[in-house]
Amino acid sequence: MLPPESACKKIFVTDGATWIGQWIAERYDKATHIIDIFHVCEKLASVAPKDQHLWMAKQKEALLNSRVKDVITEVKALVGSNDEIQTLIGYLENHQHQMDYLQYRQKGWMIGSGAIESAHRTLLQVRMKRSGQRWANAGCDSMIKLRVAYKNNRYELIRKLLKNAA
Repeated sequence: MLPPESACKKIFVTDGATWIGQWIAERYDKATHIIDIFHVCEKLASVAPKDQHLWMAKQKEALLNSRVKDVITEVKALVGSNDEIQTLIGYLENHQHQMDYLQYRQKGWMIGSGAIESAHRTLLQVRMKRSGQRWANAGCDSMIKLRVAYKNNRYELIRKLLKNAA
């Protein structure tokens, strides 16, 4: 885990779950918190009208151009004001400050968490969740550092980690 006091820029891409936002705010108060665009599109698809493809393409284009207010207006205009639509409107309104996708992309930041989730599965879970594995925090942190260095062909980091452990 990256220490909150480290000097590097911290960017979190999440699904917008309240507990995650609170955790980030408590530990990394200067971090940028981005709502995963694919999670937003998934939520939009669940309320999309029958001509879903055109409507969804329009919403995704608006999101990519940081026009979240236009998306909220479109969702509010949907026929039938059911609980799912109202929940989505609340979600969009509460997180619109974390959906400045145009700016994020201009800075070269990721706006989706898929690559990270995949790396987590292939880099960490495959090693850390083997049958019978038990980890203390220190051992877990060390194994993760070794695994990351190994998968990135950063053998000098492995030597450094092993030297520091001795």
